[in-house]
Amino acid sequence: MREGGSVVTRVVHSPVLGWVLLFAVMAAFVVTAVLLSRELRSAQADLLESEASLGVARQRLAATTTAFQTLQGAHVQTSRNLINERGTRNQLQTDKNILLQDKANLTMTLATARAAGAAVSGRLEEAIAAQEGLHIELTAANAAIGSLSLAKQEAESELDDLTLAHTTLTAEHHGLGVAHEALQGQYTVLSAEYDQWNREFGAIVDLQDRANGLRTDILQMEERRRALILSRGSEFVTGFTCTGSMEPKLTCLDTATWVRDVAPADIIVGATIDVYHPDCGGDWPDGVLWVAHRVIDIKGQDDDQRYWLKGDNNEHPDGCWVPHAAVRGYIIALHKNTRPANAVLRNNVNASWEAYKAARHTYAKLRAAEGCPVTGTCYVLDHSPLWGAWHALQRAWTLYDCWRTNALESEYPGHIPHQCP
Repeated sequence: MREGGSVVTRVVHSPVLGWVLLFAVMAAFVVTAVLLSRELRSAQADLLESEASLGVARQRLAATTTAFQTLQGAHVQTSRNLINERGTRNQLQTDKNILLQDKANLTMTLATARAAGAAVSGRLEEAIAAQEGLHIELTAANAAIGSLSLAKQEAESELDDLTLAHTTLTAEHHGLGVAHEALQGQYTVLSAEYDQWNREFGAIVDLQDRANGLRTDILQMEERRRALILSRGSEFVTGFTCTGSMEPKLTCLDTATWVRDVAPADIIVGATIDVYHPDCGGDWPDGVLWVAHRVIDIKGQDDDQRYWLKGDNNEHPDGCWVPHAAVRGYIIALHKNTRPANAVLRNNVNASWEAYKAARHTYAKLRAAEGCPVTGTCYVLDHSPLWGAWHALQRAWTLYDCWRTNALESEYPGHIPHQCP
């Protein structure tokens, strides 16, 4: 083993032998590659031959398939022709049977026609005889037709007369219809007037009832007035300030007769009384002690009786219950237009009050449009509509306050203490 190993070692390590072995291996590879190439070419040739054979086989298969389809179509057509022939044969047999049946029917029909011909001959003879009778009757009918023609002419003439009469009646009916419509319109107007008269009559009756009630009330008030006038010394006459609180019933152009020392039972709701009550708030002007306002409610009785007052032209009541001890007088007579000198002062007070109410209404509408609360501060831009309305309201109030102060401080009819802007 050592010896053999040494030989191998020498062979491997010999350069010449290495190259020889390498060359031998390469030659073996080349030979193998050549052989493989030949076998590959032979396989390719076999493959091409097989593909050619396969193409031929496919062509034969297509031809065979076409021929089979052709034969199949011919078989189907032959089957159809056979079926049609059988149907034709059956139809011919059916037609034959029908013709035989028609022949039998015609034979029977011919016999029936011959019998009917004999019967018709007999009936023809009878018809000839009947025709002769009809000819006689026709002659008579022609004579009757002549008579009817004459009657027809007479009827047509009568129909023309009736048509003319109908036309005349139609025209008269139309005229009557127009007259009826006119009468209907007049009836409608008269009905409306009658209803209006009924309403007015009802209103008159109501007014008469109210007048009777007022007469009764006046009589009662006269009785109460006579009871209130205890003596001539209990009456006094005075006028009114131009504040306008009792407009238009009582104005500063008027004076009134009052009676003092009235009992609580003599004062009723609706009466105008003169009271002294400086602590009452509401619409009372500042510094005014005596006020003549209307009683709108009463509570208590006797000396504890109290009155809720309101000026007719004021927006709110006076705001407190006035005790009977504060009552100075009760109006028993009104004297209109006895102080005409107060006209200028009154007109200015009333005009400035109306202007103030209009400015306040405009200002309230603009506040609402701006989303401002009903009361409280509302911030707006300068020279905006709301800003202008606020300043207009201030000017209107200043003017009204000026004229109201004049009314409160006026010392005699026509006296205007201050100049207003």
